Amino acid sequence: MKGLLFSAASMATLVMTPMTSSITAKLGKQVSCAFGIILFTAAFSTFGSAGIIASCLSGSSYIEDDPSKAPVLELTLLFLARILGSSGGTLASMSAMAMALEANPSSSGMIMGSSETALGIGFSVGPSVGAAFFTWGGFTAPFIAVSMMTLGLLPLVCLAAPRSLPKESSRSSGDLGQQRMSPWHSPSAISVAVLAAGAMFGFGFLDPTLAPFEVDLLGTNTAGAGVLFSCSAFPYAILGTVVGAILDASPSLGAPMICIGGFCMGLSLFILAPMAPFMATWAWQISVLLGLGLFTAAGMVPAVPQILAITKLEAARSGRRAPSEEQVLSFTWTSFTLGEMLGPLVGGYAANAIGFSTSVHIIGCALGGLALIAFVVLSSNGHIGKGAEGEQETLLPEESEELHGMDMPRALQLARQVSRGLD
Repeated sequence: MKGLLFSAASMATLVMTPMTSSITAKLGKQVSCAFGIILFTAAFSTFGSAGIIASCLSGSSYIEDDPSKAPVLELTLLFLARILGSSGGTLASMSAMAMALEANPSSSGMIMGSSETALGIGFSVGPSVGAAFFTWGGFTAPFIAVSMMTLGLLPLVCLAAPRSLPKESSRSSGDLGQQRMSPWHSPSAISVAVLAAGAMFGFGFLDPTLAPFEVDLLGTNTAGAGVLFSCSAFPYAILGTVVGAILDASPSLGAPMICIGGFCMGLSLFILAPMAPFMATWAWQISVLLGLGLFTAAGMVPAVPQILAITKLEAARSGRRAPSEEQVLSFTWTSFTLGEMLGPLVGGYAANAIGFSTSVHIIGCALGGLALIAFVVLSSNGHIGKGAEGEQETLLPEESEELHGMDMPRALQLARQVSRGLD
């Protein structure tokens, strides 16, 4: 039941992620983010207080260490809180990311890298902070504390962007008959998303399987296995911002970084399982895991900026409007979530059924194959060596700031862009 309770959050995230673009299109990014924060806060507080609420509703007294006097009601509250909290957190984070990308289009790599760094810090610091609150105030205390911290972000969201109508509703749908291109219609975007899902699958596979493997291989204890796991997790989190900065400085590196990072990640997984005596050493395992974290950052951080660049370029070629930031985030994070959810599930089963070594060899080969397929698809569609600056998106009248009284150079530039889009 505990496993089902935890998996409910992942399932809610997987369902909610594709819906965020439609919600933000109707409500606007700012309102969606604020609503997500409020929903997350209410649900997270309810999860921590489920026993107290169930006791109050059933008319019984609540003692924390005693068995629940209303187990069905408490379990229902726990499941609802997990599902609603995960949905609210997904909506808030996706809306906030979309606002950041919209406000800083030339810094998409840094934004994605900073996001991964923030997630890494949260996962690293969270258990320690939660344990401190638990020691001080029991089971309820950490959930109430985190809820209040999250609610404290609400004023920042209200000040983050000027209040405006949602993009889709503020424009007449029949202005030019232009439709937004969907990332699902781009083989190149799909190849990047599938590779990203594979990378998250491989990284998630190690979550339940690496510690037992290292304990058996090196004879270490659980604490030592945790240190080894951090050798891959910390570089991924810390180097995310660095990779993002490199990508912003040289956007044309995005597609090669994704392909090379995915291939090298598959290679790292493959050689993690010893095939020679020198591989069954602390030095080898630490080196491989450090490389794994680096290659994961190189393969994952550029995914959203590269898909944004791919869809803008292909939309310009086809004379359509590029997908919005929300659509690209929804598309990409759906693949992230799917890989992140399936990795631990399949990993726990595969490691027991066919062994850790065989499993990582299969996953490593599969990930390397996906990287090669992505390289072929991106090359055949002209995306290798091109980033956001590779080709300017066709300027549509409804997206320009001012079209009346344009000067001759600007008119010639627009004519050239339209000509390229029709070729």
